[in-house]
Amino acid sequence: MAPGDLAWTLSSFFIVFAVGQLFVGPLADAFGRAPFVFGRLAVFVAGSVIWALAPTLPVLIAGRAIQALGACEASVLARANARDLYHGPQLTRALALVMIAMAAAPGFSPVLGTGMAAAFGWRSTFVFVAVAGVLVALHDRLIAGESLSPSHRRPAWPQAIVRSFAGLLITTLPGFVVVRGGAHGRCRDESNHKPLAGCL
Repeated sequence: MAPGDLAWTLSSFFIVFAVGQLFVGPLADAFGRAPFVFGRLAVFVAGSVIWALAPTLPVLIAGRAIQALGACEASVLARANARDLYHGPQLTRALALVMIAMAAAPGFSPVLGTGMAAAFGWRSTFVFVAVAGVLVALHDRLIAGESLSPSHRRPAWPQAIVRSFAGLLITTLPGFVVVRGGAHGRCRDESNHKPLAGCL
């Protein structure tokens, strides 16, 4: 199988992962966290199993996309659950732990995946994450439960969703432009006004 063909598995994952996050948050705000926490783990496990058993490239791509649909919800709901359960310094600590986990995973997961692929074959890595997903789902189902009380839920009307995204864009875009512009300005050599190599 050509490397270019395999690149479609990554592309499908990231596209679904990015788009799916736009819908998970508003729906979880409307219907509660628990259905989506358990549902996304079920979807993630299903995608992992499909990937592990896939006989052809199209099935690989489909399994990867399904897996991304479950994974994108974790990215949103991990922070949402923290905001539901904690406040003040405890919330800061919980969000810091979430960010540390998200930052550390891309560092050690390739090492773990490479070792498992060398010892047991590449399909074993997806069997492993499927089993991990089942264990996390059981924990959430039996222990964690619902973190968003009904009184704090908001209806998922399309107008409300669009208004929320518009407000988020308005409040965050100017800051991003200022930070990016400042970083770009600092990355220029004052003597000859050329961009520094480390900032390209």
